[in-house]
Amino acid sequence: NYHFEREQRVDWLELMMGISIPLLDWNRGNRQATDLAIRKKELEYNALRETIGDEVSMAYEIYQNLLLDWKNFQRDAQELISEATTVVTQAHAHNTLLPDEVLEMELTIVDTQKLLAQKRRNLTHAFIDLQYSVGTEEFKLPANPETDGLP
Repeated sequence: NYHFEREQRVDWLELMMGISIPLLDWNRGNRQATDLAIRKKELEYNALRETIGDEVSMAYEIYQNLLLDWKNFQRDAQELISEATTVVTQAHAHNTLLPDEVLEMELTIVDTQKLLAQKRRNLTHAFIDLQYSVGTEEFKLPANPETDGLP
């Protein structure tokens, strides 16, 4: 400990020393409490960082899976819709199919378009969740994921 006395006496060239007795060291508990609080905050920070990392990676994985599903389904659905539309158009022009069959093909086209729209909606929700997880406050939804440079 540092000890300072006012100049009350004459300088006798004396050397004064002091020792710190642990029983009377009142700051020791405060230092330990501070160290413990710092360690606790570090653990909380690391846990929060890990949670955020897990959330972002999970949102990205969901987005990637839905994007792949949407791309594959869109390719097949567009092919099915174009073929069915061609058949329905030819059936109307030449009366080659029964009205029930034509109606069933038209319903197939509508159902396929509906399913494609649902997959697109799910992809959009996954994209919004990913942006929210990353922390982007303002984001723009892509008009078309294939042409707008999304991964």
